[in-house]
Amino acid sequence: MNNPIALSSFRKSGNYLFMKTLQNILEINKSWKTFSGSNDTWKKTYSKKELAYPEELEIDELVYFEKNRWQLYKGKFRNDLTTNDVDNLSKKTSFLLTHEAPDPIYFNSTELSNFNWCYLVRDIMPTLNSLMHFLTSEVILKREPTYKITDVKDLISNDGFLNNQIERWMYHTKMYIKYKKYYRLFRYEDIVNDKEKFVRDLIRLSKLNINKSKVVLENLSFENMKKNAPQHVRVGKKYDYKKYFSEEKVLKIESKCKNIRQELGYR
Repeated sequence: MNNPIALSSFRKSGNYLFMKTLQNILEINKSWKTFSGSNDTWKKTYSKKELAYPEELEIDELVYFEKNRWQLYKGKFRNDLTTNDVDNLSKKTSFLLTHEAPDPIYFNSTELSNFNWCYLVRDIMPTLNSLMHFLTSEVILKREPTYKITDVKDLISNDGFLNNQIERWMYHTKMYIKYKKYYRLFRYEDIVNDKEKFVRDLIRLSKLNINKSKVVLENLSFENMKKNAPQHVRVGKKYDYKKYFSEEKVLKIESKCKNIRQELGYR
């Protein structure tokens, strides 16, 4: 049996690419599985038109609440896990995703000790740009009909909201830096620059004896990813954010995050 992987990452950091790569690898030996997919956990929540990507309902997104209460979540929906569910989660899923910041509650948890914990990061400006576009996308409008902001520049100009997202990204990455010895770091930019190495890294991390990286890579082209999840995979251009954020705003944000970005290897 392959070792299951748990991923902590800020939203819109390349989580879909990470998940699809792992799924493609594990499907070679038919070992891909998820708790949510096996139990149809989210069957009565979102329709196909409300999904950010086709596989969204089968992905196990985990969150911890006080008093040893674990939940899976999907957008605004929550599903409590029993003690038995949590104890056996590593046997029931190949992949856990949490958008919560790194915390001992997760990587030091006895119940989750069998998972290989990874951290995925993406530089601040592309992350913000991708997040702002997602939050004004058709998917969000279908899920939340009362939501009215549809122009990404209107959302970016909301300084209070934008600053909140910047602070959240900073806190998330600071927690990784604090606990980095417990995580295997992946940078989105490195993955995109060398997908073959990323595939090999995931194969080794999963402790699989397969040599099919080229087969996996064929499914990971931007064109294929875009075709599979057009609402989630947008343009794939590194500096697309410059079309939406003023140069002054970019310099201000990057200056504020300078020390953290340097710690993560960004210049």
